[in-house]
Amino acid sequence: MALVHCDETVEKLIRRLECHLQSGDMEKAKELSEKVKELYEVRQSIRNFIKMLLFDISKKLGSAPQVRCREDLCTLE
Repeated sequence: MALVHCDETVEKLIRRLECHLQSGDMEKAKELSEKVKELYEVRQSIRNFIKMLLFDISKKLGSAPQVRCREDLCTLE
């Protein structure tokens, strides 16, 4: 949901940016442009974190030693 929220916020900022460009308010347009850039950097960080969760951590979990539960061992006796 964080990625979706970032995308929606960027869309809103771009619409505002276009309005300021059309009205000739270059100072406000530059400010909004910087905010769009910041949001894309945040989005990239979120994306990288999700990739890490999905791929890197799952690899580590797969390589963890298997442990048998106590009940499992008791049934073998």
